[in-house]
Amino acid sequence: MSVTLLPDSNISFQLATQQDIPAILALIEKVRANLADTEQHFLKDKSASEIENYIDAKFPTVLAFKNDQLAGVAISTPQDPSQGLGATNLSDNFNRGHFICIGTVAVDPDFRAQGIGAHIIGQAFKESSRFIHEQGDQNLCGVIAKVSTENTGSQRAFLANEFRQGFSTHTDPQGGYQFHVFSRPIDDLSSVEPVSQDNIGEREKRIAENRHNGRRFNHG
Repeated sequence: MSVTLLPDSNISFQLATQQDIPAILALIEKVRANLADTEQHFLKDKSASEIENYIDAKFPTVLAFKNDQLAGVAISTPQDPSQGLGATNLSDNFNRGHFICIGTVAVDPDFRAQGIGAHIIGQAFKESSRFIHEQGDQNLCGVIAKVSTENTGSQRAFLANEFRQGFSTHTDPQGGYQFHVFSRPIDDLSSVEPVSQDNIGEREKRIAENRHNGRRFNHG
């Protein structure tokens, strides 16, 4: 399963702020409403308080726009089920503080088949790399995602962004579906382009400045 991800000048990205929460919730609700009952496990529901906490914690919450219209969202958090973060029902190897998990990817149905999913996954990976570098935690080394075996569109999108699909097929006993784990080691910040300056936060400005000056940003 091979996909080539080409640049699209009509797609731009911003990091979400608290003011974006209503739009994010509306997008997730719209996507879920367009899923068949057997596909509901593709996208977990989110509450306003959850997303508010993610943004407060500076977890990468990326918005994608196409022609200035909100087209998608991707939310990444540390992989820590004990704190209610990341993917559930993964083996212990994934739950030892080594990974950031891209746990939510939602694309507006009106923008399907336009490459939005692959592009926003790519940006979510870049922002997750920045987050990991900022933590200065040597244990954090990569980004993962839990993708249903039936969700071939998401599988192609992760493969297009150089994620590797695990050999094993796992079963989610709660949802009753099978899934693969996709993973990719983090990028060095020197190879990562900064996110759009239109809605960039102070954390991202510091990282971009250190990248421009040839220094790696380390927190604290």
